[in-house]
Amino acid sequence: MLTAVIVSSARGDRFVDVENQVALWRLWRSIAGFHTSIQCSEIMSALEECHARGFLWKSLGMCNEAKTAVNKCLRGARLERTAANREKAKEKRARIERVWREIDENS
Repeated sequence: MLTAVIVSSARGDRFVDVENQVALWRLWRSIAGFHTSIQCSEIMSALEECHARGFLWKSLGMCNEAKTAVNKCLRGARLERTAANREKAKEKRARIERVWREIDENS
């Protein structure tokens, strides 16, 4: 089994341990899955199953629909998260302005 490959980049050639990269990728997926909704996790699992079918399956574009679905789901989750964060920031800013106004009035 191939355990290392040479990767060429602008910074030069380097060896990459494939097994280590796969382990890191799986760790990242478990962390990313923790933060996403149930629907995205199911779609990610479908993409993983598609990728598990083999290199040719992936390289011929047979997983493109699943990848697009994952991207759309993650984008939707991100938009929901940013909207909620924006509302929290507005509330926090209003509270800070109110506190400063009270300080200025009492000074």
